[in-house]
Amino acid sequence: MPDFKGADGKHLRYGTKEYFDAFNKWLSTDDARFYTKWRNDLREYGDDKYDLKVAGEKIQIGRGSGQEVRGYQSLVTLMQQGHGYSPQFVADITDDMIALEKEDPDVWDLRGHFSGKEDGWFANDPVDGALGVMSHNPEGAAGYLDPGTSAGKERLDYLLGDGEGSRDWKVTNTTRWQGNIEFTASDELDTDDRKGLGDAPGGSGRRGGPEWAQAHGTGAAHGCQQPHLLLRDGHTVRSGRRHAGVLAGQHGQGDDESRRQGVSGDGEYRGTGFPRDWGTIG
Repeated sequence: MPDFKGADGKHLRYGTKEYFDAFNKWLSTDDARFYTKWRNDLREYGDDKYDLKVAGEKIQIGRGSGQEVRGYQSLVTLMQQGHGYSPQFVADITDDMIALEKEDPDVWDLRGHFSGKEDGWFANDPVDGALGVMSHNPEGAAGYLDPGTSAGKERLDYLLGDGEGSRDWKVTNTTRWQGNIEFTASDELDTDDRKGLGDAPGGSGRRGGPEWAQAHGTGAAHGCQQPHLLLRDGHTVRSGRRHAGVLAGQHGQGDDESRRQGVSGDGEYRGTGFPRDWGTIG
């Protein structure tokens, strides 16, 4: 995906009206048609199940033994090892995963915890993992979770809510034993739940830092004198032992589009499976 620029040749910040005007024009190009097809293919395979040792061997005996992972979980695990992704791509992938889990809130559920040094590298909660990837691009995080836009507000309500229509963060299946019979028990939070969400508003975990300020501008669009973080409707975002309010004081938002095309082959696509200008793995 191109780096969209205005008439003055300056970079168009993701999430602004000018950005999306340029993006909508780009959608009629051959590159955009390829991207749309590739994204549709991801939707198809992202829900499929695959063998992965870290999950399949997590539980040796009983329910969960040999469990399989979803394609999106493997994709986000790979993305966590890279950098430089287009904010549009990361947002599109995140939106597609949210749409999938709204149809099936237990779609990511697995037995066992996946956190810490041993197996925290695996994105068992790929939505939270994608938000963590997003945190490395303050501009992308600002646009995706902008409460001043209808799409950003809808995302925040879903991610931060605790009632009907809000996200189910309990992605860990559990069981209980009665005698020598194993029964399904209530789902639990993973031990690193909401880590990506906690990092996303500030970008690279540096909430309120210079990169964050630069990405957000002055915040005048929302009546704020300077960019800052606010607690929203009494909610906080847990990130390990840190707590961060949801961002406010920025303008813009958007449909995030990225250019990582999932093909392995020749030329610019060799090696990572994505065009070089869409991000780097490793």
